Amino acid sequence: MTEMKRHLPARRGFATGVPWVLAAMVTWAAVGLPGDTPNLTRAEPGADRNWAEAVAAASGDPIILAAIQTPANANRIMFGDAAAVAAFETARPPGALTALPATGDPLRGVYSPVIDWPLIGIHAVLTPDGRVLTYGTTITGTRTGYFVYDVWDPLLGVGIESHTVLPNATAVDIFCNAQLLLPDGNIEMWGGDVLNLSTGAASLDPNDDSALFRPLDNSLVRTGKMFRKRWYATSTTLPNGEVYIQGGDGGGDFPEVRTGTGSFRLLTGAPTTHLGALYPRNFLAPDGNVFGTRYEFMYRVDPNGVGTIASAGTFPGSNLGASSTAVMFRPGRILQVGGGYDLMSASPQARVIDIRPATPVVTSVAPPLHRRHWATSTMLPDGRVFLSGGSTADNNPINGVAYTSELYDPVANTWSAGATAQRMRLYHSAALLLPDASVLTLGGGANGPQLNLNAEIYYPGYLFNADGTPAARPAIASAPMTSDPGQTIAITTPDAAAIARVTLIKTGAVTHSFDMDQRFIELPFTVAGNELQASLPANAFETPPGFYMVFVVNGQGVPSEAAMLRVNTHVPARLTVSKIVVNDNGGGKVASNFAFSINGAPAVAFETDASNVLNVPAGTYTVTEPAVAGYTASLSGCGGIVLANGGSATCTITNNDVASALTATAGTSKPVYVRGETVTMTARVLNNGAPVSGARVSFDALKPNLINHVRLTAFTNSNGDASASFVSGTGPSSIGTYQLTALATSGSLTATAYASFVVQTSQAPQPATLTVRKVVVNNDGGSKLASDFTFSVNGAAPVAFESDGSNALSVPAGTYTVTEPAVAGYSASLSGCSGIVLAAGGSTTCTITNNDQPVQPATLTVRKVVVNNDGGSKLASDFTFSVNGAAPVAFESDGSNALSVPAGTYTVTEPAVAGYAASLSGCSGIVLAAGGFTTCTITNNDQPAQPATLTVRKVVVNNDGGSKLASDFTFSVNGAAPVAFESDGSNALSVPAGTYTVTEPAVAGYAASLSGCNSIVLAAGGSTTCTITNNDLSAALSATAGTSKPVYIRGETVTMTSRVLNNGVPVSGALVSFDALKPNLINHVRLSATTDGNGNASISFVSGVGPSSIGTYQLTVIATSGTLTATAFTTFVVQ
Repeated sequence: MTEMKRHLPARRGFATGVPWVLAAMVTWAAVGLPGDTPNLTRAEPGADRNWAEAVAAASGDPIILAAIQTPANANRIMFGDAAAVAAFETARPPGALTALPATGDPLRGVYSPVIDWPLIGIHAVLTPDGRVLTYGTTITGTRTGYFVYDVWDPLLGVGIESHTVLPNATAVDIFCNAQLLLPDGNIEMWGGDVLNLSTGAASLDPNDDSALFRPLDNSLVRTGKMFRKRWYATSTTLPNGEVYIQGGDGGGDFPEVRTGTGSFRLLTGAPTTHLGALYPRNFLAPDGNVFGTRYEFMYRVDPNGVGTIASAGTFPGSNLGASSTAVMFRPGRILQVGGGYDLMSASPQARVIDIRPATPVVTSVAPPLHRRHWATSTMLPDGRVFLSGGSTADNNPINGVAYTSELYDPVANTWSAGATAQRMRLYHSAALLLPDASVLTLGGGANGPQLNLNAEIYYPGYLFNADGTPAARPAIASAPMTSDPGQTIAITTPDAAAIARVTLIKTGAVTHSFDMDQRFIELPFTVAGNELQASLPANAFETPPGFYMVFVVNGQGVPSEAAMLRVNTHVPARLTVSKIVVNDNGGGKVASNFAFSINGAPAVAFETDASNVLNVPAGTYTVTEPAVAGYTASLSGCGGIVLANGGSATCTITNNDVASALTATAGTSKPVYVRGETVTMTARVLNNGAPVSGARVSFDALKPNLINHVRLTAFTNSNGDASASFVSGTGPSSIGTYQLTALATSGSLTATAYASFVVQTSQAPQPATLTVRKVVVNNDGGSKLASDFTFSVNGAAPVAFESDGSNALSVPAGTYTVTEPAVAGYSASLSGCSGIVLAAGGSTTCTITNNDQPVQPATLTVRKVVVNNDGGSKLASDFTFSVNGAAPVAFESDGSNALSVPAGTYTVTEPAVAGYAASLSGCSGIVLAAGGFTTCTITNNDQPAQPATLTVRKVVVNNDGGSKLASDFTFSVNGAAPVAFESDGSNALSVPAGTYTVTEPAVAGYAASLSGCNSIVLAAGGSTTCTITNNDLSAALSATAGTSKPVYIRGETVTMTSRVLNNGVPVSGALVSFDALKPNLINHVRLSATTDGNGNASISFVSGVGPSSIGTYQLTVIATSGTLTATAFTTFVVQ
């Protein structure tokens, strides 16, 4: 076939595309729309509105601001390739309703030729009947959605007859708005731009309008007004069918909710000003609330009533911001890739945000193959993520364009290369999964290097056989059109026995690198005949209402074409858990000191207002609370709560502090002592189970003669523990059992505890006998004797076996384990050798048997491949390799060295050879069993000698009184001598290909942050930028207090010390006043000193010898430097 068409009969009753295209073009011309010739350059100041005002709309987001101001804004119009489309061969495989490319790569997939598109597809939304709504520019690529929109029917192919271009009669510019497919099957849009009538382009001013597209008649009508104007907002479907709308220039202060009636509710209880306004990444979380990220901020929003918002922590990576892309690839798990603050080099990182716990867990995963600003992530029916589009620099091809797509496998945590596209898909591009399991990629431009009035369709590798022909596809014969959440759906298919997976993907609504509704769910299923019974998730929040594509996937990984399923709207239930704290017995806890658990899940802390309101699916719930020391708990309405959809209930937990109840324990450090040994008496004091600090403990040990006592006193530490020691006597009255009484006193409370211990005369313990026996079996050529082996007892130094193979050891009573160091060529088995417990006078035998093993070498082949395609001339024998760090060995002339090696683990390395890049395959951590074999291949490719460019950029922020310039700072590359920055703050260095790290010596009074400066890998001819930002610090004086040692003898010289820093930098010349309050708490020793160049000061005095000078001194240090002061404290003892 030479015509690119989808082979399905028409399934809708309204007119086909051509008349609509003509009507749209006539209407467009009749109203005199500008843009008959493309707008090739950025508007001059004042043309749409003052340019400074226009870009101010994006000023809160450096990535979007850079994208609309890109210096590469050539705006070159790019159409489709009509000749290639005409020559494109397709075929329809068994089980398919639509055609596929006649050949395709089964691993990487294949793109279609570039096809014409009637506008730049900045926004793309899938309709319930499988068509695609796109809009965002005029038919000549001018940035405005005021005039036209397009509806594409994939079943009609890719020619002009497949498009219905319609006039936008709403008088609303829908450029850069938020959009979603509603649960009722219509598509609503919120906000957007305002047309500049003098230029015919969007003015970058926000509007507060909403508009509704009806797929049944392709109409677009104006609907209600929002509370806020919004340009670059994000919309999210809520569990009750309402829509949460956040951000957008003009509406950054508060989000709002589009209700089921089409009216709006402003969430004044959830202020978002601190987050910034433009296109936040929001998702419906498994708890029914909204989770979002915007740059470093992570947050959760409860959209009920007036709403609430709470921080969810800080995102830790560089892969963030408006030009990153994010997708919920599994329920509650979000993959976020690329983007970042560096305009010239997108982040190379990828991370998964797990929002299922109360505190999100962010984990680094494998990095993508390419750095990408403005990529788009799209879920595929097999659970992988398709990543397409983007460039290294922000909306700029200067540092490379990511034409090659890639695929992320969440199970294997790997990225693999996909097919390579022909067009740049940068800022204002989109990608959308289609019901036939292909992906529509389109748009890019307005502004940008290209105005892409075109699209490409990506056909994943799962659609092709190993030989590249289209794969036979499983087919869905019937499936329900609607379902309630949590229900089981019946899918009939003639391929039931071959089906390995049933998956669910929510229909897409994508713009600006983010699909606002996309999510992937794997459905468990059973098979009965030709019917699959697939279960939707029990948690209704994992399937927010709306339309989903249902795919069945066979054992070869080939997906069916999708059946469309609408999940109905169910209003969630609300469970309020309320906390009452009663402190009428001296308790001090507040609501947030307590936590609760629902149905045994991890405990959640109470809010400070003592009321946690939770969205939950219909079901039965029990609320429990972990015990809290010092408080009783009573629960009301908390057990067996049955909640229907839309229902509500309140569980109240009351905690009352308990009157003090002091308890104590008594003991000793061990139960039996030898006369003359030090006895340590111990106690622990608790009040209602909580440790008591500072309690007085009086120990009374009644001696065995029942007449004499040992009485001592101690005080409990913060853990409630106290101890006191004495040396036991040696006379007859001190030998025997002591009766110990511990009396604890805390305030007016007392507690008593009892214990006993024994002091006995010293007696030599009777030894035990441990016999270690050796048996050597030499039946495979071995010749070792018993005396060739050693053993170790409890990890001590190894001992050689006696020649008769039996070592009898005299050991104290105790527990023993015997081990043997491994001996090459012999296996070992041990009997009765582990955890041996020997009583005094006891005996036992441990037997170690060693059997010689047949020795079989392994074969390690090291293979050399030399590629000389850039003028190189080296041969295989010019290279060497090393095994496990041994001396290098030259390759044979045929490039293959077969080595006979003992069984073991091996790593092969190769010394670097100038002018050649090396890649090693199968060369690291090779595990070879006896008789095994493997091959390590080292490929060396000669490299053209091209220097790389490393630009080191300096940004100095003086907002706290600093005055340094860029040239006052230096930097070092790979530890070399520091180099001063140029006066313009940019040093461009020509360096060989290699790995570089840029560092900067610390500069007093300035904090430094480095971006893109660590482990920079530069290929020949490559370039990158490292940015070092220095921000001056406000003064912050700190001091330490100390003495030359903690304890002195009376009459000894005491040296008091201090160190004074300002923002961590030593302060010279600071005045330090030392005030040592004597133990009598009346007299002082007051002295002063001045800090040296290291910030150190010290001064000494001779301690007194009288009673007032003996004990603990309280030392206060006051450091003064200019107007700044700092105080520090410590203690020391004179005894």
